Amino acid sequence: MKHLFIAAALLLATTATTAQTAANEQDRHDTALKRLDASLQHTLRTAQPQQMLSAVVSCTDAYRLADRIQADGHRATVITPNTITVRATAEYMRQLGQMTNVSFVQQSRQMQPMMDQARQMSNVDMVHAGSDLETPFTGKGVVVGVIDQGFEFRHVAFLDSLNESRVKWVWNRWGYGQGKDSEPTQKIPATGDGINSTAHATHVTGIAAGSRIAENDWYGVAPEADIIMIPSEFNSAEVLEDVRFIADKAREEGKPWVINMSFGSNAGPHDATDPTFSPIDDIITEQPGGMVVAALGNDGMGTYHAHHVFTAEADTMRLLGQPDGVGIMMDFWCQQTDSASHFSVKPFIYNNGTREYLDETIVSQIMVEEIAPYNGKHHITLTAPTSAVHSYGGYAMLGADIAAQPGIEIHAWTTANFGSFQDGPDASYIVPDKYFTVAEPASSMPHCVAVASYNSRVEYDNLNGQRQTSNYGDLGDISAFSNRGPVLHTTAQPTVAAPGSVVLSALSKYESGFSKTASYITDDVKRGLKHFYYGGYSGTSMATPQVTGAIALWLQANPALTHEQIHQILRESSLVPEGYDVDEYGWNPQWGYGKLNTYEGLKIALLMRSSLPTAINSLQGSRQPVTLMKHCRQWQVLLNNAEPWMRIDVTDLNGCLISSRTVADMNAGHEETIDFDGWRSGIYIVTITTASQRMSRKMALD
Repeated sequence: MKHLFIAAALLLATTATTAQTAANEQDRHDTALKRLDASLQHTLRTAQPQQMLSAVVSCTDAYRLADRIQADGHRATVITPNTITVRATAEYMRQLGQMTNVSFVQQSRQMQPMMDQARQMSNVDMVHAGSDLETPFTGKGVVVGVIDQGFEFRHVAFLDSLNESRVKWVWNRWGYGQGKDSEPTQKIPATGDGINSTAHATHVTGIAAGSRIAENDWYGVAPEADIIMIPSEFNSAEVLEDVRFIADKAREEGKPWVINMSFGSNAGPHDATDPTFSPIDDIITEQPGGMVVAALGNDGMGTYHAHHVFTAEADTMRLLGQPDGVGIMMDFWCQQTDSASHFSVKPFIYNNGTREYLDETIVSQIMVEEIAPYNGKHHITLTAPTSAVHSYGGYAMLGADIAAQPGIEIHAWTTANFGSFQDGPDASYIVPDKYFTVAEPASSMPHCVAVASYNSRVEYDNLNGQRQTSNYGDLGDISAFSNRGPVLHTTAQPTVAAPGSVVLSALSKYESGFSKTASYITDDVKRGLKHFYYGGYSGTSMATPQVTGAIALWLQANPALTHEQIHQILRESSLVPEGYDVDEYGWNPQWGYGKLNTYEGLKIALLMRSSLPTAINSLQGSRQPVTLMKHCRQWQVLLNNAEPWMRIDVTDLNGCLISSRTVADMNAGHEETIDFDGWRSGIYIVTITTASQRMSRKMALD
């Protein structure tokens, strides 16, 4: 009997130990699962073990974790000391959440893509040599990085006067049969990138940094900048690697840098906490001389945002979404940050005035839910393909009833190609709006520059002499497609507006279905047997490189500019047009701080250089001591460098001295004005002499 008791006790102890072990294992599994974002969990439910996935991993020791992952046979790239990107099998992704120094694993998010007259309207011609203004600032000595799709690597727009490529690096992981981890190269291909059906990247790069050519006037804002081109699939993990690469290469050469990102998505919390892109903010702030410029998005003609604050127990946020292209996505974010569940979503199909609520089996397939660990917000996403929604009827829409307690605040977004929100048939439905649509990645990076678009051109003639027109609004007004702020963090976004309507720039002949007779082609430049094309595109994608190029000029003038100073320049040099409401800082949710003014920004950058404790004494690549801004009855003389003295003489054609002045002890950014108001019509000679150089220019007064 005693032995039976002992055996029973041992059996109970073993059973208890086994149960405790199972419970501990379940706790570890649950903890590991919570470290994977809801989207990744959803993907892993159906992913094959060897299916390759990309993710962004937040961790406590990036270098140690990357070494471990690489030792396990997978790819890991350190972005910051607390962030890595990982490309690994689905089976390995499941294991990542169990690693002790891993805080959060987020599935890589997919983004999508969003001169002549455009340069004039942003005062860029005032920064290039020309009829209005002369200056040495052309982006020389600055690296312009472009992450995009649709490059023609050796387009004439990217060659210098000796026919040598200005492109210093290409990193094409994806094109023309290259392996998915192909290495960066300085051997510039004489092809396209092979991954995209558009010429988007070539057009964007041409706007930011296209070379001057004899055949047309559609050169870029920084036509002598170094260029790094990275063809991208626009998934977030890859973009982090791209930004890290460009910044590192520029810094290795001791050059300032600016990166153009003309792509985005409306998915995400819009509060600068998302680890998908927030590490880029850390790269911007690591040291002076670097900036990232991102497009605001092109969803301004639809309704992609909705907002509600619950005020009563029975209050419901009811919302309709119309599928578009791929499907419909509804991204709901509670604004409470206490890591608690605060709302529920009940999906339905709306068709012909009726609501059919979906059963739990379908809901489990289209809904993912999480408490986001990086901001403590309750988050639910509904995603359904167009075919599934329309199987209920050709005009069917996906709807949702959101329930929460009084005081709970919800923001909801959808994004282009994944539907738009629609007005409902009665007052029980929330009315969607066009605000809070600053796209990711811009809204995840408060230190970046976020760019809106205004209409610099509404018509142009194509190569066949046919007049092409746009329908994006009046000349000089905000473009109808341009997204709107604000954002859910403290930085004002958009930052600035730049020309983005039918901008003329370089195009790639390698785009799928390219035709030299297409209506948007404006020029066919022939060099021997080779043809290079130019044409007109519109979008915040086109506005963004205008700002990228302008910042390249400012960084040439002052390579030590910090991210705070670049934002200060934009605030002080931009101006919102009359008729728009602004806050106490001069900011508007459509325009940001107003229209880009490259010349005024240059002046501020030079003044900032002069105020440095150890001033930069000479301008890199300088060919003349001053920048001349020529108005019809007034010239402004801007000092590019500190000068001990400067004399300004004006004579007539007979050599008679009309006016003379001498100024001493001037810093870079000092400005003198020559006022011709009241002078007789005729030709005058303006001679500017400094301690090092002398230059003369004609002035014709009508």
